[in-house]
Amino acid sequence: MAGGFAVVKRSDDPRADFRRSMAEMVVGRGIYDADGLERLLRCFLALNDPCHRRDIVAAFGDVWEAVFSNPPPSHATSKAPSFKAAAAVPHP
Repeated sequence: MAGGFAVVKRSDDPRADFRRSMAEMVVGRGIYDADGLERLLRCFLALNDPCHRRDIVAAFGDVWEAVFSNPPPSHATSKAPSFKAAAAVPHP
């Protein structure tokens, strides 16, 4: 994803950290379609060591479910969807 960058980080809960990071990208970039989410997944897989794939894919599943169980509002409003499955995402 253009404009993104990788951050080296140690984690006690990599799945939660990947989920939080993905959810921030979804909200920040307005990624609410399958193609955009799949590009986000490919980006996370490409930027991270293969040993993290299981956590990345699990986190992606959580974010995917949150996006499609809480569809984004119409273009008439600017409120972001609530990410119940992706806790710790700040709401604007």
